[in-house]
Amino acid sequence: VFLARTSRGCLVVSAAGEGPPFPECPTHVLVSDIGVLYLAVWNNRTFLYRDLVSVAEKDYRGLAASPDFSRIAGQLDDGKAFHSVEIGNAVVVKQPSISRMMFSEDGKHFGVVAGENSSKPNKVIVDAKSYPLKSEISKIALRPSDGVPFVLGDDQHLYIAGIDKGELGEASARGEHWIGFSPSGAHSAFLVHGFHPDSFQHLIVDGLIARDSVLSPLDGAGVVFDSENQFHYLGWRASDDKIYLVCGTVDGSSPKRTPCGGVGAARALRAAQ
Repeated sequence: VFLARTSRGCLVVSAAGEGPPFPECPTHVLVSDIGVLYLAVWNNRTFLYRDLVSVAEKDYRGLAASPDFSRIAGQLDDGKAFHSVEIGNAVVVKQPSISRMMFSEDGKHFGVVAGENSSKPNKVIVDAKSYPLKSEISKIALRPSDGVPFVLGDDQHLYIAGIDKGELGEASARGEHWIGFSPSGAHSAFLVHGFHPDSFQHLIVDGLIARDSVLSPLDGAGVVFDSENQFHYLGWRASDDKIYLVCGTVDGSSPKRTPCGGVGAARALRAAQ
């Protein structure tokens, strides 16, 4: 999906076709395999669009949705002292400031980054439970099984359920997919830069450094779990300027013997462990 500025106005273009043009470009465009969601302003009124069709008039200032779009969260601002979030017709959060909204990958859990003001978010609220933090938030994700927040702070520490797990580094992957969870949520894996710019990449599995000096993720791609104990990512090495399929496991078994390793062997690729 993309936004297109035309002589008629700004519109959303996707596999479903072209949406109606607007004087100002639509905002908070969300995309999944299910379809497209976005907010558009027309005559000072804000409308929620789904698959290029208006479905409701909502004065939302922000938008989030579960991957299957079964739950849609909209942020409201009363113009005075509070921000609030509604899912359906129910207000689920009300705080002085809300700077970010997110759902877990399974869509069962919803959280916000909140604080006394937008410049100093100091807590995460998930399913009405608050997790105070000691650091500004760089990256955040909710564990699918129970909604526990995983946070990488600006101090390069990892916080799980608000508990400081120590300094690890800065996340290598971009966007919301910086961390991968196994289907049950029991395992997690992500990549970080080391503690200075010239350091190598580190692979973090279940909150601990599992391996140093792994390949950098290609274009900031994240780790993806293929099963409960197996994961992969696409890596890049500067020395030979080649792309590698990197396979890994969390149970100590050989990555070469996984389906991921089999794909690498079948395609005559070197499966980096």
